[in-house]
Amino acid sequence: MKHVDQWWDDTVVAHPPLWVETTMGIDWGESKNAYAVVGYGGHLLAEGSVEETPEGLEELLSVLRRFAHPQEPDRLAPVAIETPRRLLVSALQQAGVDVVPLNPKSVKKNREVRTARNGTKSDPTDARLIADTLRTNPQWYRTTHSPTEQARAITVLNRARDEAVIAAVRQANHIRSVLAEYHPNAVSAFSSEEMSKSLAPYWVLLDALTPAEAARLRVDGIVTRMQKPGGKRNAKGLEKTVAPRIRAAFKRPYLQYPPLVEAAFAANVRRDLEVLRAAVEHRVDLDKRLQTALEAHPYWDLLGPATGLGPVGLGGLVAELGDDPERFRTVDNLAAFAGSAPVLSESGKRGSTRRRDVKGNRLHKAMWHWGEGAYLHHPGAGYYYWTLRSKGSEHPHAIRKVMNKLLRGLLHCIKSGEVWDDNLVWRTVATPEQVKELADEVRASKRKGGKNTRPEPLPRAS
Repeated sequence: MKHVDQWWDDTVVAHPPLWVETTMGIDWGESKNAYAVVGYGGHLLAEGSVEETPEGLEELLSVLRRFAHPQEPDRLAPVAIETPRRLLVSALQQAGVDVVPLNPKSVKKNREVRTARNGTKSDPTDARLIADTLRTNPQWYRTTHSPTEQARAITVLNRARDEAVIAAVRQANHIRSVLAEYHPNAVSAFSSEEMSKSLAPYWVLLDALTPAEAARLRVDGIVTRMQKPGGKRNAKGLEKTVAPRIRAAFKRPYLQYPPLVEAAFAANVRRDLEVLRAAVEHRVDLDKRLQTALEAHPYWDLLGPATGLGPVGLGGLVAELGDDPERFRTVDNLAAFAGSAPVLSESGKRGSTRRRDVKGNRLHKAMWHWGEGAYLHHPGAGYYYWTLRSKGSEHPHAIRKVMNKLLRGLLHCIKSGEVWDDNLVWRTVATPEQVKELADEVRASKRKGGKNTRPEPLPRAS
């Protein structure tokens, strides 16, 4: 990550003027945002409030220019904020201002130290506190990265897709809980995953809202309904396996509520199915739009050949990492952000190692799925994973080790522009048969409760 530009350290004078150690803090508000400029010694240089408008932006820039570097007027003081997801932040970055996000918890701790226990809280004092927090400890913070317009659009689409997936799964689970009360055969016919990913269950359930209606459906009728828009297209597979399974579930003996009660349940489920249809269609539409945006981004060709990544994983990487090659200086920085680097704690003669809880959760999720996809589908990654398991590592620890390998190759590709090559990342000559043999040995050893096997290292690829 890029460090805060500490240009005041370049000038050493006996009595520094007020522009030395100058920072601005902004405290967000609903209608107006309070700002404060703090200089050397914590002196308040300027304060006020602005709206999130072009006029407000121009006022902030004019205040920053008043306290710019004397020899370099274009070098403006950094701006400290708590939440970096605002239009004003993007406008300040486009104007060349370094924006530094602060952890709200650190600001709260400083507020408790500097304010009386029952002291009043106000936006102007918070703005001054935020500015002074950055002024006193600039080495602890980093400026926000500046991704390209394409990466920002992918971030918006990817996060919207994540929310759409959650909404579709939540609605599918809600419908299943209602069906379980009066129509358990429908619950056994479709899983939550099937209902949240495709409209095929929607078209079938729309004509099977009661046990009696479901029992009247035949195999060919189920196939016809599942092939409607948004459903499945493989008619042969539906006729052989899927439709007979659903038909068998619908034909099981069932209990029934009285007709009026059953009709009330069915009416509620019909409305819930319409909500599910909208959620699934929104999810499918976002998948298509995200795919289109990714194909236009340079990382599509750069990281596309990676085994186990896929469009969804690549979308998560671009959305959370951005495309600034200088954002992370080392693999350790990237691994800490992704949550795969452990936390080491030492005190005297005691020490402990634990997994990292504070991390980029969305990036951690994308990397976790990539790690699992890599070890399942690439022999080199699979052999590396099962070698770790043979030495006593459990699944989460082994996956984090796989993630570290992937992150090392990822950072190299981003910085150098080289296209991803799985063989260069894993450098192990392994066949699927060798991976399967090692996996069987580890599983057998785990079942017997004996010592783990330690496989001989394979020759490395040139």
